[in-house]
Amino acid sequence: MKIIVLTGNQIRHKYYANFLSEKLEVIGLITEPHADYFKLQRDSSPLVKHHSKNLKQYEQGYFGQYDSYPSCEHLKIDASRINDDEYIEWAKSLNPDYILLYGTEILNNKWCNTFENKIINLHLGASPTYRGSATLFWPFYNDDLDNLGTTAHLATTEVDGGKILKVIKNKISYNDNYYDITSKLIKKSMHEIPNILKKYDSGKIIPAIQNKSNQKFYYRKKDFTEECLRIVMEKYYYEK
Repeated sequence: MKIIVLTGNQIRHKYYANFLSEKLEVIGLITEPHADYFKLQRDSSPLVKHHSKNLKQYEQGYFGQYDSYPSCEHLKIDASRINDDEYIEWAKSLNPDYILLYGTEILNNKWCNTFENKIINLHLGASPTYRGSATLFWPFYNDDLDNLGTTAHLATTEVDGGKILKVIKNKISYNDNYYDITSKLIKKSMHEIPNILKKYDSGKIIPAIQNKSNQKFYYRKKDFTEECLRIVMEKYYYEK
């Protein structure tokens, strides 16, 4: 199968692209700057600033084995340009079997219609229970770790709302803190994508329509506050 990867420009995104290239035939890559979702909170809060520093440190530890992207046709685009016609047409010209999506802006109707049922998104949250922003954070805040997970789903223009291929969860080790738990879950999820894709392609996975009545939470960026972070850090973080 020939694959195009659409992703961000952070350490974890490089890891994802390289891992996929080891398991699948990656023929094209589009990367865009990762959105700085919590800049306002970070600039006004020492605690949020420390949290951001920790995120980078743990990301380097878990995902930092690659310094660059895999070798293939690669477009590095400006922020919020993923839906420009020229990039959709470029992807179309490569004639991929599937597009794997992780860490970009929401794709528009033209992407979804051009590659109908061929774009698989990795959403860092267990859909439909957790949708929106920072969806790996809020299960900790709600003491709801049974619903801590990620979702491989078909991409649609509805945020995290496409048909589900698999919800991925991970065992939590006793000595793991918040950053260990989330990093291990993300890494496991990345590693499962090639098998999920192959099972979907062969018909062994039938996409399931999301039951919206099971949606418990939909968080926005503004919901992430210093007080919410303090509550989570007091319960789930310790220095190593």
